[in-house]
Amino acid sequence: EYINSILNNHNLKYRRFGSCALDLMNLVRGCIGGVCIIGNSKWDWAAGYAIAESAGFIFTKKKDVLLISTPEIASEFSMIK
Repeated sequence: EYINSILNNHNLKYRRFGSCALDLMNLVRGCIGGVCIIGNSKWDWAAGYAIAESAGFIFTKKKDVLLISTPEIASEFSMIK
């Protein structure tokens, strides 16, 4: 429910590329502004997480969801309960 409000309030689109690692690399490359990780195993995103962290992206944990984004989008995520 709150993920849909993020998507709708910021005109963001959800598209599953089939690879969490690919999503994270598209984030780092600047192709997308954020990645929402729900239900993936840690090994699906661990390497991409390390790369995104070293590149300065922001990590927000909301319930069972990990959001990785640019600082601009992260400030909007922080307002969601």
